[in-house]
Amino acid sequence: MTFQLIAQWLGVSALLVSIANTVWVWLSVGRAGIEKKLTEIGVKIDGLAGNIDVHDSRIQAVEAEQRHTPSKDDIKRLELDLTRITGDIGKLGSEVGGVARTVQRIDDYLRSKGQA
Repeated sequence: MTFQLIAQWLGVSALLVSIANTVWVWLSVGRAGIEKKLTEIGVKIDGLAGNIDVHDSRIQAVEAEQRHTPSKDDIKRLELDLTRITGDIGKLGSEVGGVARTVQRIDDYLRSKGQA
């Protein structure tokens, strides 16, 4: 091996080492930035997880209350029942009016009989 051959191999190996070093630095610098951003995102996600727990408990409370609210069919049945009750009250009003007239006649009869 001659000195020229050794110099050429040293030059090639130095070039390869410098390329590898450049790639290593490029990847490690990008990696540090990415790791920092990932850490920041992880902190944000942890904060959001706490918010999700709060929202989850609030949603469960609303769902528990919603079970007690009437459905559309329940409201329709109530409307029909109120209509029926209103009609029944109207009938009772006319019947009470008849009873009141009868009581008035009895009262008038008893008063007129008591005066005679």
